[in-house]
Amino acid sequence: MVKGDRKMRAVSRDRFKLLFISIALLAGLFVIGNLAFGKGKVTGMYTSGTKVVKIDDIETINRSKKYNTPYAHKVKENDKFYLKYFGFQGGQPKNGTFTMTSEQYEELIEGKEYWFDIEYDNPDDDSLGKVKKVYKEDVMKR
Repeated sequence: MVKGDRKMRAVSRDRFKLLFISIALLAGLFVIGNLAFGKGKVTGMYTSGTKVVKIDDIETINRSKKYNTPYAHKVKENDKFYLKYFGFQGGQPKNGTFTMTSEQYEELIEGKEYWFDIEYDNPDDDSLGKVKKVYKEDVMKR
């Protein structure tokens, strides 16, 4: 009877090893499959040279739309600060409202061009987020 117990324990141990290896293999295949075939999520963007304009500067806004160049308004509502961004991606309009700090708001001068590091609130929605950093020159040329 002692020999049978050892044999049963050995079989049980082998089954646990096989089960563990199978679970690890399936988890690995799932991760690799998700990386290879899963939808990639974009969590932010760097804008190209974006001119900050007054809301009523129709001439500059129309010129930006004509030549597909991005522009933005700085907006203060109820002690909150926003960047209303109007850009173009593949010739299609790409608009967003991004929160920013009071320091970033004060730094922006209407009529000047800036580059923004934007972080989206939700990877599925690129129209809402926050301004992480404001640059006065193109960050890609550094």
